[in-house]
Amino acid sequence: MAVQNIAAVNAAIKEILIPVLEDANEKRADTFSTIDEGTPEEINARGTFLSIMTLDHAIERTTTNEGGAFPTASAPSYVKATLPHITVERTVGMTGAVKRNNKANQINVNVVKKNFTNAMDKIYKSMNRFMFGDGSGELARVGAGSVGAGGTGVDTTTKIITCNGTTNLFGSRFVADIGQTLEARSTAGVLRNGGGLTKMTVTAVDRENKKFTVDQLPTDIAANDVIYNFDSYGTAPYGFDYHFAKTGTWLNLTRGSSNIGLNSVRRSLGGEKLTGGALDQLLGDMKFKLGGEPSKDGIEIIWAPTQCNSYKDEGYELKQFVMTVGQTGRGANIDMSFSGVTHSGIKTREDVDCQINRVIVNHKGLLKKFQLQKIQIIQDDGGPLRLQTGSDGYVDAYVGFIQGVFNVAPETPWMGAMMTDLAYDGYSNGSIA
Repeated sequence: MAVQNIAAVNAAIKEILIPVLEDANEKRADTFSTIDEGTPEEINARGTFLSIMTLDHAIERTTTNEGGAFPTASAPSYVKATLPHITVERTVGMTGAVKRNNKANQINVNVVKKNFTNAMDKIYKSMNRFMFGDGSGELARVGAGSVGAGGTGVDTTTKIITCNGTTNLFGSRFVADIGQTLEARSTAGVLRNGGGLTKMTVTAVDRENKKFTVDQLPTDIAANDVIYNFDSYGTAPYGFDYHFAKTGTWLNLTRGSSNIGLNSVRRSLGGEKLTGGALDQLLGDMKFKLGGEPSKDGIEIIWAPTQCNSYKDEGYELKQFVMTVGQTGRGANIDMSFSGVTHSGIKTREDVDCQINRVIVNHKGLLKKFQLQKIQIIQDDGGPLRLQTGSDGYVDAYVGFIQGVFNVAPETPWMGAMMTDLAYDGYSNGSIA
């Protein structure tokens, strides 16, 4: 059966597909999509370099001597923070079934568009999840139970892995696809490769019970191991858990008492339920650190839907439908919108990918995407599709590629704040199917 000329195919697909995807991406409202882009001057091919002033040796004095000399000039100390760019890639494969069953053997444009749209949606969903992570790319954790035949953590007979619902509260929710390839590592990052096996392919997912099944297991897999996408450890975009911290390193710079300008505000709630008073404490910590009241229009509170429910259960401020009636040249214009939950006049935003034991206070515009290449369909050959040769030597399928090269960071994490260790009993812990 003849195949339609690939140039003609790509011309048709480009005209229909690309504008649709670009428009859809611009309208996304999740956390990842709302992050502003860094300026071209801040980006280069080897990495993004952010110049940080870590120490100002300013010297002040007071005197009654009108003829006294000025104090010695200060000598600020600057360092370079290096942000590595990561590459996200996805291959979109389509069999010959995308061709219409007619004499012209034309490509079914709608099927191709659906395949690319679905792939793009999954990439953006994955990136949004990573915005709440630490850059490692963690998806799940093996349970603390036994490993072996009939094991409660890993059943080596059925190859079922039961996720740890304490150290990773999402269970198996981030193990998204049958056919997804995974790897296991110790909590120290050591790759499990017992028996020469490293790659595990997902064959089934049971999100309600926080389990998933794979085709094979490394013989040294252990309880509490961490699960990642195969060959992707440490290559996820840096998220809030990485940036909004006060210990360890930040972009190769040491945090802590020596570089206090790199420390964010972190407050543990110690397993207590979220209250308005707890949020006021976190905002008070920010106010004390910044030396002034944060602009309420310039910050937002990001939380999981469960914490929003907890907050409302405590009886704090909740605004419902707001109806605004305005006059236009053609008469009355009625605008109805849901304002959501606010705290002390600060707007809040729910994100299902936010850890349910976290609340984040983010300055709008603080985080930036530093992009060498935005997430897009690769069109090196004049369009999104390429012909693919099957194992029998016949060209009977099409393939396309989506790629982005970027990372996410603030110019300094000084202004970020996070509350951790919140209670979530009685609410969904993220294992919803």
